[in-house]
Amino acid sequence: MTAPVSHHFSGLRGGPRRARVVALGLLAVSSLAGASACSSGDGGSGETVTVTVKDMVFDPASVTIKPGDTVKWVWDAALPHDVVSDEGSPAEYNSELMTEGEYSYTYEEAGTYGYHCTPHPMMTGEVIVQE
Repeated sequence: MTAPVSHHFSGLRGGPRRARVVALGLLAVSSLAGASACSSGDGGSGETVTVTVKDMVFDPASVTIKPGDTVKWVWDAALPHDVVSDEGSPAEYNSELMTEGEYSYTYEEAGTYGYHCTPHPMMTGEVIVQE
């Protein structure tokens, strides 16, 4: 008498292990795509300045950088906030509402860029880009 044979079909050649490897690969690629979706600009070779979004303020509220530098906003907030460029600003950007995470923007041209939080208009900040 022969032993019963069990078959498992994963839909991929190589079985369940290969399916897991493919799934992990897709997850890694989608994570990278999501991370790049949070950044704007060309990711210049300049410096990065961090602004914390917490307790109903942007800290610091004003930063001065050079063209090609990046501002990274990092959330540590109980309430959801966003970063939205002011109307008439030399650049347009708009992060998602969030309580944690980060959003980056690379400033290529000199100027003063105001921004605010949509649900909390008293939360304002500015980025001054100088040569």
